[in-house]
Amino acid sequence: MKALWVYITTPDAATARRLSERWVSERLVACANIVPRIEAVYRWKGRIEHADEAALIVKTTARRWPALLAAVRRDHPYECPCVLAFEPSRGAPAFVAWIAAETADETPPRARPRRRG
Repeated sequence: MKALWVYITTPDAATARRLSERWVSERLVACANIVPRIEAVYRWKGRIEHADEAALIVKTTARRWPALLAAVRRDHPYECPCVLAFEPSRGAPAFVAWIAAETADETPPRARPRRRG
């Protein structure tokens, strides 16, 4: 299973939070980190633009990447959102397994508590 780290910019922290909650609830991502304020300088339609934005860093799997990209197209307010996926070269095995479990199509069964005696 390949984990992915996906960087997505949004217009503000409220939008980032709304997208994060939707995508976590849909099991497209295991979790999202929100960087509430970044400053962007970019060229758009021939003009240099400046904007305050928020950034999302989401953790998912290569298997869920197509569905996540479709959700970005469906949910994101930008005409051309910044969406960049990176494959980590290493990760803590337990954390990578958690990402896989949380992005599975169904809720994984909970571990049963051990009985004593």
